[in-house]
Amino acid sequence: SDANFCNKSESFNIDNLESPIADFEAYPYHKRLLDQKNKPFYFVDLTNTFSDSVEYWTWSFGDGFFDDDSLVSHTYNDPGIYTVILEIRTFANCIDTISKDVLVDEYSFYIPNTFIPSSSESENKIFKGYGIGVEEYELKIFSRWGELIFKSNDLDVGWDGTHQSELDGSGNNDLCPVGVYTYTVFIENIYGEVFEYQGQVKLIR
Repeated sequence: SDANFCNKSESFNIDNLESPIADFEAYPYHKRLLDQKNKPFYFVDLTNTFSDSVEYWTWSFGDGFFDDDSLVSHTYNDPGIYTVILEIRTFANCIDTISKDVLVDEYSFYIPNTFIPSSSESENKIFKGYGIGVEEYELKIFSRWGELIFKSNDLDVGWDGTHQSELDGSGNNDLCPVGVYTYTVFIENIYGEVFEYQGQVKLIR
Protein backbone atom coordinates (compact mmCIF):
# COMPACT_ATOMS: atom_id res chain seq x y z
CA SER A 1 0.00 0.00 0.00
CA ASP A 2 1.47 3.35 -1.06
CA ALA A 3 0.55 7.01 -0.52
CA ASN A 4 -2.01 6.81 -3.31
CA PHE A 5 -3.70 3.84 -1.65
CA CYS A 6 -2.61 1.52 -4.40
CA ASN A 7 -2.41 -2.04 -3.08
CA LYS A 8 -0.53 -5.08 -4.20
CA SER A 9 -0.26 -8.44 -2.48
CA GLU A 10 2.07 -11.39 -2.85
CA SER A 11 2.36 -14.68 -0.99
CA PHE A 12 5.62 -16.24 0.10
CA ASN A 13 6.97 -18.90 2.48
CA ILE A 14 9.06 -18.25 5.61
CA ASP A 15 11.38 -21.15 6.37
CA ASN A 16 11.82 -22.14 9.99
CA LEU A 17 15.57 -22.47 10.41
CA GLU A 18 16.71 -25.41 12.50
CA SER A 19 18.09 -24.25 15.82
CA PRO A 20 21.83 -24.82 16.32
CA ILE A 21 22.89 -27.50 18.79
CA ALA A 22 25.87 -26.23 20.78
CA ASP A 23 28.52 -28.80 21.66
CA PHE A 24 32.21 -28.95 22.45
CA GLU A 25 34.88 -31.42 23.48
CA ALA A 26 37.54 -30.97 26.16
CA TYR A 27 40.98 -32.51 25.72
CA PRO A 28 41.14 -33.99 28.29
CA TYR A 29 38.42 -33.68 30.98
CA HIS A 30 40.78 -34.51 33.88
CA LYS A 31 44.34 -33.33 34.52
CA ARG A 32 46.79 -32.88 37.34
CA LEU A 33 47.26 -29.31 38.48
CA LEU A 34 50.96 -29.15 37.62
CA ASP A 35 50.59 -31.06 34.34
CA GLN A 36 48.01 -28.66 32.96
CA LYS A 37 50.22 -25.68 33.78
CA ASN A 38 52.67 -26.96 31.15
CA LYS A 39 50.10 -28.58 28.83
CA PRO A 40 46.77 -26.77 29.22
CA PHE A 41 43.25 -28.01 28.59
CA TYR A 42 42.03 -27.58 25.00
CA PHE A 43 38.39 -26.93 24.14
CA VAL A 44 37.07 -27.46 20.59
CA ASP A 45 33.70 -26.22 19.33
CA LEU A 46 31.62 -29.05 17.79
CA THR A 47 28.37 -27.13 17.34
CA ASN A 48 25.94 -28.38 14.71
CA THR A 49 24.55 -25.31 12.92
CA PHE A 50 22.87 -27.17 10.00
CA SER A 51 22.65 -24.65 7.14
CA ASP A 52 23.90 -21.74 9.26
CA SER A 53 27.34 -21.08 10.76
CA VAL A 54 28.71 -19.70 14.03
CA GLU A 55 29.56 -16.01 14.15
CA TYR A 56 30.50 -15.60 17.84
CA TRP A 57 31.82 -17.96 20.54
CA THR A 58 31.82 -17.08 24.23
CA TRP A 59 33.66 -19.44 26.57
CA SER A 60 33.42 -19.20 30.35
CA PHE A 61 35.95 -21.46 32.10
CA GLY A 62 34.35 -21.40 35.55
CA ASP A 63 37.17 -19.48 37.22
CA GLY A 64 36.39 -15.94 36.09
CA PHE A 65 38.22 -16.16 32.74
CA PHE A 66 36.73 -16.07 29.23
CA ASP A 67 37.68 -16.57 25.57
CA ASP A 68 36.05 -16.12 22.17
CA ASP A 69 37.23 -18.50 19.45
CA SER A 70 36.28 -21.93 18.09
CA LEU A 71 39.45 -23.53 19.51
CA VAL A 72 40.74 -22.31 22.88
CA SER A 73 43.06 -23.44 25.66
CA HIS A 74 43.03 -22.71 29.37
CA THR A 75 45.09 -23.31 32.52
CA TYR A 76 43.68 -23.33 36.06
CA ASN A 77 45.47 -21.99 39.13
CA ASP A 78 43.84 -24.22 41.75
CA PRO A 79 42.47 -27.77 42.03
CA GLY A 80 38.71 -28.18 41.68
CA ILE A 81 35.79 -29.10 39.47
CA TYR A 82 35.14 -26.32 36.95
CA THR A 83 32.02 -25.89 34.83
CA VAL A 84 32.98 -24.75 31.33
CA ILE A 85 30.17 -22.94 29.46
CA LEU A 86 30.08 -22.35 25.70
CA GLU A 87 27.55 -19.92 24.22
CA ILE A 88 27.37 -19.66 20.43
CA ARG A 89 25.60 -17.12 18.23
CA THR A 90 25.04 -17.83 14.54
CA PHE A 91 24.90 -15.40 11.60
CA ALA A 92 21.11 -15.82 11.71
CA ASN A 93 21.23 -14.57 15.33
CA CYS A 94 20.33 -17.96 16.83
CA ILE A 95 21.83 -18.68 20.26
CA ASP A 96 22.54 -21.92 22.11
CA THR A 97 24.49 -22.80 25.25
CA ILE A 98 26.08 -25.96 26.66
CA SER A 99 28.17 -26.68 29.77
CA LYS A 100 30.51 -29.51 30.77
CA ASP A 101 32.72 -30.10 33.81
CA VAL A 102 36.49 -30.56 33.90
CA LEU A 103 38.45 -31.82 36.91
CA VAL A 104 41.77 -30.40 38.11
CA ASP A 105 43.36 -32.28 40.99
CA GLU A 106 46.76 -33.01 42.48
CA TYR A 107 48.61 -35.20 44.94
CA SER A 108 50.96 -33.68 47.48
CA PHE A 109 52.03 -34.83 50.92
CA TYR A 110 54.07 -33.38 53.77
CA ILE A 111 55.27 -34.88 57.07
CA PRO A 112 56.71 -32.62 59.82
CA ASN A 113 59.77 -33.71 61.82
CA THR A 114 58.86 -32.19 65.23
CA PHE A 115 55.73 -31.70 67.32
CA ILE A 116 54.88 -30.37 70.80
CA PRO A 117 51.79 -31.98 72.40
CA SER A 118 51.69 -29.28 75.10
CA SER A 119 51.76 -26.44 72.55
CA SER A 120 48.97 -23.87 72.61
CA GLU A 121 48.88 -23.93 68.81
CA SER A 122 46.70 -26.76 67.50
CA GLU A 123 48.82 -27.43 64.42
CA ASN A 124 51.84 -28.24 66.64
CA LYS A 125 50.00 -30.47 69.13
CA ILE A 126 49.43 -33.46 66.84
CA PHE A 127 51.80 -35.39 64.62
CA LYS A 128 50.33 -36.48 61.30
CA GLY A 129 50.72 -36.16 57.57
CA TYR A 130 49.24 -33.29 55.59
CA GLY A 131 48.21 -33.67 51.98
CA ILE A 132 45.69 -33.61 49.17
CA GLY A 133 44.74 -36.33 46.72
CA VAL A 134 45.15 -39.11 49.33
CA GLU A 135 42.84 -42.10 48.82
CA GLU A 136 44.21 -44.63 51.35
CA TYR A 137 46.39 -43.77 54.36
CA GLU A 138 48.11 -45.57 57.22
CA LEU A 139 50.36 -44.01 59.88
CA LYS A 140 52.33 -46.08 62.40
CA ILE A 141 54.52 -44.75 65.23
CA PHE A 142 57.21 -46.91 66.85
CA SER A 143 59.29 -46.43 69.98
CA ARG A 144 63.08 -46.57 69.85
CA TRP A 145 62.78 -50.27 70.72
CA GLY A 146 60.50 -50.95 67.77
CA GLU A 147 57.26 -51.16 69.75
CA LEU A 148 54.14 -50.03 67.89
CA ILE A 149 52.61 -47.27 70.03
CA PHE A 150 50.20 -45.55 67.64
CA LYS A 151 48.31 -46.37 64.46
CA SER A 152 45.84 -44.40 62.35
CA ASN A 153 44.11 -44.92 59.01
CA ASP A 154 42.54 -41.47 59.00
CA LEU A 155 44.49 -38.53 57.60
CA ASP A 156 42.69 -36.24 60.07
CA VAL A 157 43.61 -38.34 63.12
CA GLY A 158 47.19 -37.89 64.31
CA TRP A 159 49.41 -38.87 67.23
CA ASP A 160 49.04 -36.80 70.40
CA GLY A 161 52.21 -38.11 72.07
CA THR A 162 50.55 -40.85 74.12
CA HIS A 163 50.74 -44.64 73.97
CA GLN A 164 47.55 -45.76 72.21
CA SER A 165 45.72 -47.81 74.84
CA GLU A 166 44.08 -50.36 72.55
CA LEU A 167 47.47 -51.42 71.23
CA ASP A 168 48.68 -52.75 74.60
CA GLY A 169 45.30 -53.54 76.18
CA SER A 170 46.02 -51.36 79.23
CA GLY A 171 43.05 -49.07 78.76
CA ASN A 172 45.27 -46.07 79.58
CA ASN A 173 46.78 -43.59 77.16
CA ASP A 174 50.14 -43.00 78.89
CA LEU A 175 52.31 -40.02 77.99
CA CYS A 176 55.32 -41.00 75.93
CA PRO A 177 58.67 -39.55 77.02
CA VAL A 178 60.45 -36.80 75.14
CA GLY A 179 62.61 -38.24 72.40
CA VAL A 180 62.86 -39.39 68.81
CA TYR A 181 60.32 -41.84 67.40
CA THR A 182 60.15 -43.68 64.11
CA TYR A 183 57.18 -43.52 61.78
CA THR A 184 56.03 -45.28 58.63
CA VAL A 185 53.36 -43.96 56.30
CA PHE A 186 51.70 -45.93 53.53
CA ILE A 187 49.63 -44.00 50.96
CA GLU A 188 47.65 -44.75 47.85
CA ASN A 189 46.79 -41.55 46.01
CA ILE A 190 43.89 -40.72 43.72
CA TYR A 191 45.91 -41.88 40.72
CA GLY A 192 46.43 -45.37 42.14
CA GLU A 193 50.09 -44.68 42.94
CA VAL A 194 51.42 -46.22 46.16
CA PHE A 195 54.05 -44.55 48.34
CA GLU A 196 55.84 -45.54 51.54
CA TYR A 197 57.48 -42.92 53.73
CA GLN A 198 59.81 -43.71 56.65
CA GLY A 199 61.44 -41.26 58.98
CA GLN A 200 61.85 -39.90 62.49
CA VAL A 201 59.85 -37.38 64.47
CA LYS A 202 61.02 -35.54 67.58
CA LEU A 203 58.56 -35.26 70.47
CA ILE A 204 59.09 -32.14 72.60
CA ARG A 205 57.17 -31.14 75.74
